[in-house]
Amino acid sequence: MFALYGKKTLLMGFDLRKPKIFGDFGLTNTEGISSYLANKSTLEQVIKPSGIDHLDILMAGHSRDT
Repeated sequence: MFALYGKKTLLMGFDLRKPKIFGDFGLTNTEGISSYLANKSTLEQVIKPSGIDHLDILMAGHSRDT
């Protein structure tokens, strides 16, 4: 709802065991919070546009990155 009202919004899906949010937006789960925490990716690399104005996605990433 925030994104629809023009507010910059970040949807965070941190379920490392069974990530699902990436599929709802047609994205891949190759990078995410696990990649960032393992110092394999920068924060800018793991935040992806959702295709909806003002809404970005931060996914879990591969659990093997941690």
